[in-house]
Amino acid sequence: MESSSSSQENILENIAKLQEEYYLKNQKNIFFKKSQKSECASLVAANIDIYTLFSKTLFVIPEKKTIYFDYTVFKTYMTPDLFDSFLDYEYNLTHEWVNTVKSYELHLNIQSLSISAFERYRGFIDKVLQRYPPISPTAIKMSKLYVYYTPSIIEQILNFLAPFIQHLREKIVFYSKVDSADYLDILFEK
Repeated sequence: MESSSSSQENILENIAKLQEEYYLKNQKNIFFKKSQKSECASLVAANIDIYTLFSKTLFVIPEKKTIYFDYTVFKTYMTPDLFDSFLDYEYNLTHEWVNTVKSYELHLNIQSLSISAFERYRGFIDKVLQRYPPISPTAIKMSKLYVYYTPSIIEQILNFLAPFIQHLREKIVFYSKVDSADYLDILFEK
């Protein structure tokens, strides 16, 4: 049986190959990259099973009472036409599980998140905020929110999200880009 980290590496290798093929055929734009990134993401989504991609992006670590989200995978395939499917996957994966635990932690790896990426996924963020109001049973059960590879733009992001996350501010732990790899290693230790 293939290990989870080995499986993750294989998916990331497949994604990297598809991206490389795409950019060999389509010279990488210096400006106006949004549509090009969307085309490349669509290529990845069309060539790798979408539920495999979803499962590498968001998963539960039951023994640690943790939900983990990996933006580094998310950004490689996510397009607006997949937002609802991903949120349905998220709901089906986490809803019942959250109801079985007293509390849980949410871990977000947002390595390489930029202001332009935040804008590109704003529609997704809006859908998440609509689906999960600030005082929902899911939010109340969250004991901590760990953010890895905290970007320099975090203040702008927090200002935008302030009305929705004000009640969570004391639960959020930010890890610097320098410290994140070590803390992720700890999270994924058996």
